[in-house]
Amino acid sequence: MARKAWWLLLVATIGCGGNTQPEATVPAPTTASSPATTPAETAATSQPGASTDVKTHNPPGPVPPLPAAPQAPPLPPASSVDAQLRESVAGLAVEVDGHWKIDVQQMAELERLGPESIVKVRPLLGDSNDAVRRGAAIYLLEYFNPEDAAIVGAFTAALSDSDSTIRHIALQAHKRLPPEKLAAAAGPLSKLLASGGEEANRGEVARTLSRLGSAGRAALPALQQASVGDSSSRVRLACLYAISKIAAPEVTIAAYRNALKTDTDASVRRVAAGRLGQLPGGAAAAPDLVAVLGNPDDDLAAEAGDSLVAWGAGSTPALIAGLETSSDRQQKLALICLGRIGPQAASAAPAIQKLTQGKDPAIAQLATEALNAIQAAP
Repeated sequence: MARKAWWLLLVATIGCGGNTQPEATVPAPTTASSPATTPAETAATSQPGASTDVKTHNPPGPVPPLPAAPQAPPLPPASSVDAQLRESVAGLAVEVDGHWKIDVQQMAELERLGPESIVKVRPLLGDSNDAVRRGAAIYLLEYFNPEDAAIVGAFTAALSDSDSTIRHIALQAHKRLPPEKLAAAAGPLSKLLASGGEEANRGEVARTLSRLGSAGRAALPALQQASVGDSSSRVRLACLYAISKIAAPEVTIAAYRNALKTDTDASVRRVAAGRLGQLPGGAAAAPDLVAVLGNPDDDLAAEAGDSLVAWGAGSTPALIAGLETSSDRQQKLALICLGRIGPQAASAAPAIQKLTQGKDPAIAQLATEALNAIQAAP
């Protein structure tokens, strides 16, 4: 934070241009970071999910086929399910102010059935009535056991339910699965991501898939498509994060470079600029970030500048090229970056020397300061 504050203060001092108002960003859930989550990413990816109020680098290679999703045993016909049980389950979820609440009395009735209640309620996840399926999902999530293949399979099937609340509850169940069991549901989860359903569910799918690491490479096509095509910037960011956890570094770099250059949302471009500086091999994107230095969005330019400085000598050739641009702002910020890199940017000294004699006094001053920093004794 201190470094960025110094950066923006210096930009303002040398008159690099005011910050035009960037696109509005939407505050959005903090995800676990790898290697580190930037402040811009934390703010941009948090998203409120639908609430049910229940307790609820890898070498490149061929993409493995999607594992088969766990299959639940065949459901008995609805007529074989006790009518009273079905009625109790249907009344378990009560909508209050747009949120689903658990009816405590109905829950107590079901709990009196003891351990066998789970076996009796599970078939109701396939009931034709939305209220019954919803109540069954809430009840089964309350007692969800990742080792119970029948329940896991039933919740995997529920990912494609026509009711959005049931799909959301099914997602919560999958978030409790260890990666080795979650991998079997990668196919249905990918389909849910591409379904165009609720934004909150799509974002949660991407973050859930990110837990798979290299085992989730079969989900990459869906994540890559959504990272550029989803209508929500928060979902696009969640997909980019998932790609960074699953894909080989060069695939991740390509995804973030594309976002930096083509995404229409300022928050996504800022996150991409910051994340590139943290990725192994990210310096390949140095020319793209140097180009961003001329952008009137100060926050975006600051993220790009921090990444360029982090790469040190790796970004120096691109910064030298940036000194030859016709944009005064880009020249000034390139000089600031080179000065912050210091002696590692020694190859830029001849190009900087020329600018010390330029007609623009602000550029000449920055060039002199950068040259002094580069030539300073280690």
